[in-house]
Amino acid sequence: MSGTYAGKNVFALFGIESTFNTPVSTTKDIGVISGISPDLNNNNIQVRSIGDREVCANVAGNFDATLGIDGTLNSGAVFELMFGQSTDTETTGDYTHTFVDRGTLELLNTASSFTMSENYDSTTDVVNTYSGCKINSLEVSVETGGTLNFSAEVLASSLAVTSSAGTEVLTSTSKLAGFNATLSTGDAGSEATVGLTKNVSVSFGQNIDPADVKAIGSRENQDLVEKNMDVTVTFTKSFANSTEEQRFLGGTSPSTGTPTATSLILSVNNGVALGSGRVEFYVKLSGGQYESTNRTVSTDGIVEETFNYTFGNIEDVYFVDAVASYF
Repeated sequence: MSGTYAGKNVFALFGIESTFNTPVSTTKDIGVISGISPDLNNNNIQVRSIGDREVCANVAGNFDATLGIDGTLNSGAVFELMFGQSTDTETTGDYTHTFVDRGTLELLNTASSFTMSENYDSTTDVVNTYSGCKINSLEVSVETGGTLNFSAEVLASSLAVTSSAGTEVLTSTSKLAGFNATLSTGDAGSEATVGLTKNVSVSFGQNIDPADVKAIGSRENQDLVEKNMDVTVTFTKSFANSTEEQRFLGGTSPSTGTPTATSLILSVNNGVALGSGRVEFYVKLSGGQYESTNRTVSTDGIVEETFNYTFGNIEDVYFVDAVASYF
């Protein structure tokens, strides 16, 4: 009898598919993963008959699989999986992996699917291989006293269970922390640092619905289709001035029309020059608005305010490290 599996026994590997839901060899990682949470559903259908209180039969419905993946963001590989592209440019051993660059590398309408293997490596191996995968949503967050983290929701179309684990690989790029981060807002081209920021989260959502492309003849997804891209940002800061509140209002009082669009930049980097070992995550959004804000005031504590930024367009997303290419 083999022992119980623990987190120490588990690692994940990835590979990009040439044909949707046709599994490929998984040999690549996406950086430091701290947790994986698969949620599988047969969507059973109850068949009932008049004259009987009990079920006559259970029939399997469509197969659905959702995987939550959480980790520390020390690789841009997860963005290549989501956006379906990466231009890799070298500067003396540092590689800038660009996933979106408005006007040069536009946001794609669709990305290739990928295969993910969940390897349980112990006395007896178990490997769960998910094929026909796409990232439905991805959140990147950083806070005071914490690291730059990510949380992804992956939709999968099929699952195969085998018994020979692959070879673990792990990107060793340095981790970035809250003190490495800078949030800037303002008019496009004139963004200024937001002081006393406590935390920031940037969320990308693809609005994929597996039910869109279910079809008779198979229990599995026939495709996973990206729809409208939603990008939102939430950040909390100590209240020291009314700058962001006035952006929300469109002035010192509610604007009679739509307030001026706000550009927003999140740069998290190690402060090293490009070509000398730079590590950086960078995202720039434009055309967005502050949708809501709230403030917390108490008798004994710092006044804090939270802003929710919505409907931003992606101008740039890139990651810098010493890895030549991810896939």
